[in-house]
Amino acid sequence: MRVGETSDVPSLGARHVFLRAENCLLELVQPHDENSPPGLFLRDRGEGMFAMELRVDDPAKTRADLAQASVQARGAAAHWYVRPVDAHGMLVEVAPADAPGPA
Repeated sequence: MRVGETSDVPSLGARHVFLRAENCLLELVQPHDENSPPGLFLRDRGEGMFAMELRVDDPAKTRADLAQASVQARGAAAHWYVRPVDAHGMLVEVAPADAPGPA
């Protein structure tokens, strides 16, 4: 089911819409041009996953576990990102399981 209307995301140089299923929320992104972050991704890699958010019970433990595997993270303690170079080019955002999101 679609959640809300399609809207522009100026910081990404794209527009997006959210779709909700039983246990997931999917964001579809369409770049305005190939020089935006999603446009560069599509130009370099073709269609596919650009970014993913993982909701975890203990973000600090998850970050420590990934650090043991030499995966670098950036951002605050409870809400952070895995470097795309450590995730096969995809941006992975990690957030607490109870983080707010689109309705």
